[in-house]
Amino acid sequence: MTDDAYSDHVLNKAVTRICIALELEQWENEILVAKGASQSGVLGGDQMQFPRTAAMITLVQIYQLLLAITGADAAARCWLRTMNDVLGGAPLDLMKTHEGLEIVLHYLESISLR
Repeated sequence: MTDDAYSDHVLNKAVTRICIALELEQWENEILVAKGASQSGVLGGDQMQFPRTAAMITLVQIYQLLLAITGADAAARCWLRTMNDVLGGAPLDLMKTHEGLEIVLHYLESISLR
């Protein structure tokens, strides 16, 4: 197995485990499969679909910060589904786009520094 193939395997396994822990199987299907995301990004209509690998890495970063902040998967699941006035919606709803993933990540980074 090449280094790239091994890295992809590890990332796929991590995302699968995160999606199970946070009960995001539907999110995984919608974002990583149904949107047609690819490893490098593909043209979809008039806009570029975000790269699948970038979305996966961002999800791993979000999960790591959520666990550091909330301390448990159950609390992280609750936080993702709860309306957040600063974000203007539930974080999970925002995470349906690459931009939303980045917004949630930056928000978590900012509150983890407090």
